[in-house]
Amino acid sequence: MKTGDDNRVPLTDAMLEILEPLQALQSEVVFEGQKRHTPLSNMSMSMLLRRVGVDGVTVHGFRFTFRDWASEVANAPRELAEMSLSHIGLNSP
Repeated sequence: MKTGDDNRVPLTDAMLEILEPLQALQSEVVFEGQKRHTPLSNMSMSMLLRRVGVDGVTVHGFRFTFRDWASEVANAPRELAEMSLSHIGLNSP
């Protein structure tokens, strides 16, 4: 993540139900890249957008969209939204 720290996210029961079958793969990552047990590269989403012909959208735009949603729709505190994007840590001012 941006801060260099692990970004841990609490999971709901519904999320755990979706992820449970993936345990059989015995991988430490949920979204594997082309090589087994390695995460997707940071360019994977950009390449996908290009392949499906989506113009004018960036991967960073997804983060920006989440930040707007967290603030405007979910009324999340600023600190929580920033932590969700790994912009600030628990001990940041």
